[in-house]
Amino acid sequence: MRQAALGGDLRALDDRVERDLSRLLASAPWTPPQESWLRVLAQQTQAIGLVDEAALDEPDLLLKRDYGGAACLDKPFGRDVKAALRRFNAEIWAS
Repeated sequence: MRQAALGGDLRALDDRVERDLSRLLASAPWTPPQESWLRVLAQQTQAIGLVDEAALDEPDLLLKRDYGGAACLDKPFGRDVKAALRRFNAEIWAS
């Protein structure tokens, strides 16, 4: 989002998210539901630039509309959706 505001290429954001998602997926033995959710978070990040806690339950966004939002994300990540989201964002925005 910041790059877009600064005139950066949105395609570069998509590429970055894909690259960093691949690195995140390789970093741990994710369960299939966790991996699926990480891919959904990446898709939403590509669409809006940053997924924060509020975005998880925003009715107009993919995460809530199609996947049930934070309540559904909480279970695969051991009832700690905030930690999962922090780790995801840290990985995506680290480089």
